[in-house]
Amino acid sequence: MPTALQVKWLKGDKVIKPSKYFQMSREADTNMLRISEVFPEDEGEYKCIVSNESGTAEVRAPLKVLGEFSQFNALYESSHN
Repeated sequence: MPTALQVKWLKGDKVIKPSKYFQMSREADTNMLRISEVFPEDEGEYKCIVSNESGTAEVRAPLKVLGEFSQFNALYESSHN
């Protein structure tokens, strides 16, 4: 019987813990990290490390904050109307 999948999210080398700002979820084979409010200090490299008895996989993604959250939110909403 396979062991459970272990999923860990990091910003740089620091583990991200679930909070009101960081929510982790999984849908089918996709693991997601949602950041509800983004601030300039959130910029950096984010990593998702997934492991089980068969091995480990890692994916990295950079985050760059281009403006204030309220401006980003308005732009996001208008692009989905």
